[in-house]
Amino acid sequence: MFLVAFASDARDSDSIREKITINVHQSDHAIRNELLKYTPLGSSADSVIDFVLSRIYFEGLYSSTVGIIAEPALGGELGHRYDNPPWGHSAVDASWMFDKNLKLRDIEIQSVPQEGLYSHSQDPDLRPKVKINLHQSDEAIRREILKETPVGSDRVLVEVFIGSHLYFQGGSLNGALLGGKAGSNGIILGHYYDERVSKERSIWVFWNFDANDRLQNIEVQRTNFSRSSS
Repeated sequence: MFLVAFASDARDSDSIREKITINVHQSDHAIRNELLKYTPLGSSADSVIDFVLSRIYFEGLYSSTVGIIAEPALGGELGHRYDNPPWGHSAVDASWMFDKNLKLRDIEIQSVPQEGLYSHSQDPDLRPKVKINLHQSDEAIRREILKETPVGSDRVLVEVFIGSHLYFQGGSLNGALLGGKAGSNGIILGHYYDERVSKERSIWVFWNFDANDRLQNIEVQRTNFSRSSS
């Protein structure tokens, strides 16, 4: 069983030092050109996801529509500029845009005004993200995720885990939008090639909540992988 979990303090420090930090005080054009050096146009969605989740420093929650819509995107905040005086700052967002074949077609940079001052106490946790071995059984995957988000967890804590600490392909979305499961949060954990059936398979995970937004259970589903959705 393979799971990338939180490592030792020494290894965590190494991971933090190895993160690529983009200078957000340069122009949007310069930021885009720098990102294109790491993820050139035509890159696969899988390689860009791995770069964003494993190699680059970014703030806020990761989001992705890969595997959900026909021409998806993914992105996050690269940092903050102190360019909205006197009472605010701007968050610098990067979005990687893909075509219907899941090849990178563009990178967009956007500066979003924020109220108040940014504090380094808000800096994200840079420990390696939890990465699940997709070749395990559905039940083994469910047990691994339950270790991080046990039954009874608050919905907000689950959403922070998904957006900040979990390595996944697509989401996070309301479960009703992703798989017709009202009252849940859902993601596409990832996809892999199943040699037993000679097909690519996707793994979807749903966190189901009660009326008080407390986690009731986790469901894992395995479906045939589709490169685009309508």
